[in-house]
Amino acid sequence: MLDDKQFEDLIRPISNIYSDIEYELLMEIASRFKNYDSLSGSLEWYTKKLDELGGLNQEAVRIIAKYSNKTEKEVKRVLEKAGYDAIPLQEYKRIYDVEGISIDPSTITITRVLENSFVESKELFKLINTKAVEGTKKAYMDILNQAYLEVSGGYYDYNTSIQKACKKMANKGISCATYQRSNGKTVQMSIESVVRRDTLTSINQTANKANDKFIEELKAKHVYVTEHAGARNKGVGWQNHESWQGKVYLIEGSDDKYKNFVATTGYGKVDGLAGVNCRHSHYAFFPGFSVIPESPSYNPKLYDLTQKQRYFERGIRKWKKQLAIYEGLEDDVNIAVCKKKVKEWQNNLQKFIDEHEELKRDYSRERVY
Repeated sequence: MLDDKQFEDLIRPISNIYSDIEYELLMEIASRFKNYDSLSGSLEWYTKKLDELGGLNQEAVRIIAKYSNKTEKEVKRVLEKAGYDAIPLQEYKRIYDVEGISIDPSTITITRVLENSFVESKELFKLINTKAVEGTKKAYMDILNQAYLEVSGGYYDYNTSIQKACKKMANKGISCATYQRSNGKTVQMSIESVVRRDTLTSINQTANKANDKFIEELKAKHVYVTEHAGARNKGVGWQNHESWQGKVYLIEGSDDKYKNFVATTGYGKVDGLAGVNCRHSHYAFFPGFSVIPESPSYNPKLYDLTQKQRYFERGIRKWKKQLAIYEGLEDDVNIAVCKKKVKEWQNNLQKFIDEHEELKRDYSRERVY
């Protein structure tokens, strides 16, 4: 079974790779607006910059390709670890030893499951890479259009307009996906957000598929669904994850004691168990032999402190992204300002960590490059 910390440890290496990629893409975009000449902001300048879009596309592809081997190796390693760590093998062995099951669980393999998950994940990350290239071009065009309109309209000078547009890009990140909220508002997701969401989903789906293999081989009729603090508690039916977590279900049919697994949890649905951003898993349960685990403890004070730590970490990443922009623009004055801000936020974080011994500094969460 995977707990919250294990999920974070598995997600972070892949997230860090794409943070490196986004940093280089931000710098590359900004570098294309660093040189000012008498034509800057004019229609002729705009046309010239449009012609440079093809070169940016090639450079974005090159940057992403540079990390492709590292990404594939890390994805494979993470999925394998998720698959094996998700299986309660010691519990199965205990039940086998007391003849609760007739099949030795140590003879069951999940090699094919892991191979299939890796193939699916490779395709997923290819799509993310494609969207990242498209997002890079869009970010470039947003800066180009904003600068042209503001400079030609006399609202701002060229340098001010470019800096405003680039800072806006750094704060938003490079868009990699969009989705529509229930109120109809369209929301853009950055590379960082998309990679985190899709990596979590891939990890958990692999974990659940690995458990499916054991459920099938052990001929289990029941499954137990894990629980965690902060589960979704909105929506109806299986959309409300809090309503079905931490319980035992029948795989086929239902009775007075056990509800049906798929019908209740929505296993396989995008908004159900093992759907997008879901951290719940399930595994074989044998009534009379299996033991329902204790509910995970929830420490509200530690949660609040952790959220405050995340706030400082986001601030550090924000200023590091701004630094990437000004390095691309070769703006020495603002490079110095950003470096000072990064140091200030790092010092504030360290002071906060020192004041709360239950916290530990995680440098990987402050990383952008």
